[in-house]
Amino acid sequence: MKTKTSLCLAAVLLSSTSLLAQLPTKYVKWTGEGERFGNVYRDWSPGKPLYPGAAEDENFFISRIKFRPRFTNQATQVDKSLTQDKDKNVLNWVPIGTSNDGNTNALPSAVFDSDVFSTWSYLTHYGNWTAPLVRMPGAFMDAAHKNGVGTSVLSSIPFGDNINPGSGHGLDLSGMYEGGADKFLALLKQYGIGGWGMNSEFNGTPAFANSLQDFMADVYDRAITKQQWPQYAAIWYTLVNNNGRLQFADGLRDYNLHWFQKNNRPVSNYVFGNYNWDAGQLSANETLAKNNGRDVRDVYAGMNLQGAEGRRWNLLKTSGTSIGLWGAHNRNMFFESRNEMGSAPEIMQRTYLGRTESFFGNGSRNPAIKLRVQDKLGISLGFLKDFHGISAFATAKSALKWDLDQMPFFTFFNLGNGRFYNIEGKTVRNAEWYNLGMQDYLPTWRYWFSKKYLGSADTDVQGLGLSATFTWDDAWFGGSSFQIKGTAASEYLHLFKTEFALKSGDKIRLRYKFRSGSADLTLVASAKDKEQTEVSAGVVTASDVDLDEWVTTEIEVGTGFSDLDLVDQTMAAVALKFENAKDMELLIGEFSILRGEVKKPATPIITEKYTKAYNYSYKGIDGKIIFNMPEPANHKKNEVVYNEDVKTAFFKLYSQQEGEKEHFIGTTTSWAGLYFSAPFDVAKTKKIRFGVSAVGLDGVTEGEIAWSEYKAVGTQEISETIVIDKPVIKPEQDFTVQFEDPTHADATWEILDDKKQVIQSFPASKKFTHKLPKAGIYSLKYTVGGETKELFGFIQVSDLSKGAVPSIKTLTFNGSDAKNVKSEQAKVNELAYTGNSANGAVSRGISLSEKPYSIPSKEVGLTQPGQTWSLAMWVKFNSFSGYTQLLNVRDVQYHQWPQNNWGAVWSGYQPKQKIYEISRRKHYPNGSPEHKQRFRVDFPIGAWTHLVYVFEKKGDLTALRLYVNGKRAEAIDYTKNGVTKTGLDEEGFNVTDYSDKSFVYFGGTAAGRAGVDGVIDDVKLYDSALTDEQVAQEMYEAKLTGNIVGYWDFESEMDSDHKFTSKISKLTDKPHSWTAIFTADPNGAEGRSIPSSIPSSFEAGSPYLPGELFKVETTAKWTFPRGAVTEATGNDVAGSAKVTYAKKGVFSGKLTLTNSWGSDSREIDVITITDPGSIETTDEVSLAAFPNPFVETVNVRFATAGQYQIAIYDLSGNLVSRKAMYAEAGSIVAVNLDAPAGIYLLRVQTAEGKLLQTLKLQKK
Repeated sequence: MKTKTSLCLAAVLLSSTSLLAQLPTKYVKWTGEGERFGNVYRDWSPGKPLYPGAAEDENFFISRIKFRPRFTNQATQVDKSLTQDKDKNVLNWVPIGTSNDGNTNALPSAVFDSDVFSTWSYLTHYGNWTAPLVRMPGAFMDAAHKNGVGTSVLSSIPFGDNINPGSGHGLDLSGMYEGGADKFLALLKQYGIGGWGMNSEFNGTPAFANSLQDFMADVYDRAITKQQWPQYAAIWYTLVNNNGRLQFADGLRDYNLHWFQKNNRPVSNYVFGNYNWDAGQLSANETLAKNNGRDVRDVYAGMNLQGAEGRRWNLLKTSGTSIGLWGAHNRNMFFESRNEMGSAPEIMQRTYLGRTESFFGNGSRNPAIKLRVQDKLGISLGFLKDFHGISAFATAKSALKWDLDQMPFFTFFNLGNGRFYNIEGKTVRNAEWYNLGMQDYLPTWRYWFSKKYLGSADTDVQGLGLSATFTWDDAWFGGSSFQIKGTAASEYLHLFKTEFALKSGDKIRLRYKFRSGSADLTLVASAKDKEQTEVSAGVVTASDVDLDEWVTTEIEVGTGFSDLDLVDQTMAAVALKFENAKDMELLIGEFSILRGEVKKPATPIITEKYTKAYNYSYKGIDGKIIFNMPEPANHKKNEVVYNEDVKTAFFKLYSQQEGEKEHFIGTTTSWAGLYFSAPFDVAKTKKIRFGVSAVGLDGVTEGEIAWSEYKAVGTQEISETIVIDKPVIKPEQDFTVQFEDPTHADATWEILDDKKQVIQSFPASKKFTHKLPKAGIYSLKYTVGGETKELFGFIQVSDLSKGAVPSIKTLTFNGSDAKNVKSEQAKVNELAYTGNSANGAVSRGISLSEKPYSIPSKEVGLTQPGQTWSLAMWVKFNSFSGYTQLLNVRDVQYHQWPQNNWGAVWSGYQPKQKIYEISRRKHYPNGSPEHKQRFRVDFPIGAWTHLVYVFEKKGDLTALRLYVNGKRAEAIDYTKNGVTKTGLDEEGFNVTDYSDKSFVYFGGTAAGRAGVDGVIDDVKLYDSALTDEQVAQEMYEAKLTGNIVGYWDFESEMDSDHKFTSKISKLTDKPHSWTAIFTADPNGAEGRSIPSSIPSSFEAGSPYLPGELFKVETTAKWTFPRGAVTEATGNDVAGSAKVTYAKKGVFSGKLTLTNSWGSDSREIDVITITDPGSIETTDEVSLAAFPNPFVETVNVRFATAGQYQIAIYDLSGNLVSRKAMYAEAGSIVAVNLDAPAGIYLLRVQTAEGKLLQTLKLQKK
């Protein structure tokens, strides 16, 4: 048996580096220093890098996936009434991600929570708003191009800018028309960029306008009319007239027509109208387009996703004008506020996915379920539930049409990011990653379920029981898979619209895993021109379903009984049919259509001078690799060599420290790669090399690895983070404090009590273990290299009566406490445990779970400019999901964006930098002057912290102070009137009226800020400025009753409106406070929400307060994979359960005791279940495994010669590795385990299958 103690209160091991260390901004240059497009373009000639100062990073900005033309097929449309003349184009003219951390755009990174836009089938064009002239990440273009979606960069001209051809943006544009159309097209072709857009809201001269218009017409003529670059796009915004002067318009007008059509020549093919269009403007678009021989679908009705402007959908229903989406300048609005459901990275990714699927598909997440078209525009999930979606105006289009002789079709259902990387269902790298170029072909529709194949009538989609989404929990290859769940008698899920011409012998491969339940699963397809005629082939029957195993089914195209009968026909659509689905959860990891053999691709050629190793830490090393592929014969000079041209789908990246094992790192479609925290042992050689291999067009066949020379590494970065294993401790209980980084220099340590007296000191070391005799909050002082730092309240000891972390004393299986136990199939096994006393009673707090705790300004009288007030509370942070919002005072319901998101006071904590910034705004309109005060605060995870905010009026100004655990927080610096100074701003700042419609919030999400995941207790609001002495005394009790306007200790119950009434107040009408939820504004105005009270969830409060209303109770959780656990019962001191196994095998089990203070777990390492009808004896053989724990390879020594089978299982019973071999007596066999760190079971059998011995292994 093994005992493992973990705590809800355990400190999170935070990295010393910022998020930027996981981003490409420090390793990839967009341009060289001081390089401007207008200058470098004049010097550029085809074949040369556009930006010489960033030449080494060229390959990050070249598309390697060919733009694929798309097709429509009315017979496979959901809405067949959307004929070609009604099927609108859709322009998505928005950034990718945000530029808050520098313009990362879609460059690869190690940040899972990145922008993986995926609803391409409803777009015509994606104008990448933060891709400048002429630079765009290849990964973004690759994802768009494989889906037949055009891409463009942007000339981002400020509003009202006076264009001068000799400088600034005028220099850029004049450089374009001076160079001529052929040069500009050559530039686009060299990088694979589709076109460009212009934020045309400037003032220029008629001569300038004429030159630019004529240039644009020349480019259009060559690119589109003569088909030299069919994907070409020129986007123009209708705020400049024919003569180049700023003049507002909401679409085409005679006075701006020359930017669309001039002298019978097309100038642009994407005209983006401003947002105030109406029926008259739509009619003008139709008339002017028709009179000039143009398609009105090249004109776009602008819609502002930021301000919810241009939402007259019903007018568009009868108009030929297309749909143009914008929002906003430096952030994708769908992506920026994705934390509305919570700020855990996977929750934010799921929210973003849901938003885009609901907006572009529809709110039902099934385009066959028709929703009423409403004149509304918004992006939140709540708002989108009944949204009609883009699918009501545009059909889902497909690019899945090519010759399978030239290239197979495959998809692993990757979105382009992951928390791990799997290959063949096994995790080969346990790290976050993002590479949009690796996004696979995804289902054409989101998600077309129906009771009938290609059914879209109302009767076909009523009472559906299945749902689909993507999951990042498992993958066959990459970081995600396609998940289908539910119960249904018979339903179809339509996967892809295709035009693949099939031949006899083609193979359709489906890899899947049932995680629960069962179903009869069938592959269904139909041929072009016979779309309604189903052709099917069985995949698996419900009775043959194996749970938790990746299964591969290959279906041959042919005329046999089990074949798919589409020989010499063009597949028009393909679907999965589910019958008798019951409690099913199914993952699809691959869908492929294969023909013939795929040869290994050529070996990449590494560019040594651009391949680099960067700084390293104990967590790993960063690096960069640049490479090329051999150019195919007869390739057009100075044009992109696409991966398809060199028979490659993508590339695998590797690293290898000198003298150590090679490691898989990730994949990319670009001819360049970044390495983040690649494995690196700081105690070994300081050299590393990077490798790359090409993977064939089937996504499987891998070529040879090309390796760089060994590179000298940069400098070591040391983490300064200190961690404690028990943030809340009991008297006389051991705890350990240490540096997170094991390579950190030694420190001398001192523990101080609340009077700052040293009660214990420790000599120089990296860690120490100690125990304290009584309850209290203690500080930690440590000294390294002559520099001393102090962490206030770092060590917390609470009384035993408040409860304790559970502790398991014994755990038995059928009365045995052995670590290896045996039993039989179907036998009922008795489980039992004993534990130490851990229950108790404590003050009651409320859990925020990223919801805002709310105090209405009006009820506490906080409605006047510059008022004096103080806010005090206890808070326990459970976790941080990046930049976290704490105190904020704002009106979310009535103010416009961005005031409704920031307000009068807002603050954010950066947990990695340990910086807390509190900002105030002088007055609301137009981004008025702001005051920022930064503090250095180390908020512990799981431990209680006392916070006090003091706003003190000083004449016409208001000063701010912050206290943490009774002490003034360390002030770093402040910014006022554009000037930054060190320390605390003692003078103050003129703050706006708080407004009787605003609220004092603590926590809650906002744009770019996570909410507080934690618990608060004992909240007090004063109408005075607390002094240093008062702050210290008010920590544990309320003495200043004459100054308290609101006091909530949560020891009383909520009223019928889920609100707490103030316990003490100097006001006649006692104010209320509550946990709030923000529901979407019905008009969809950006940032606007309607706050309302919800029931608060009670949790254990601060152990330093007198309350005892919350009961600390311990629960038991029995985790026995593949075993049926019944009759489970238990508390802190004793419990029992029964477990039965239906199948034989080797398993493990675990008991976890949990209460509000933490948890304790204990495992049964090996549970061997045999068939009761047979005898499986265990002949002990002398084995030894070393080293154990191990890193990559474990050695097994055999005392007896013989033929053996070695199998390695994880603790869930899944087979990880198997090896058959002969061993001599006394021989040592090296067993390599290419799997994540964790506990594994090594099972040794004879060649006949007789079990000899089971060993437990730990991989570090």
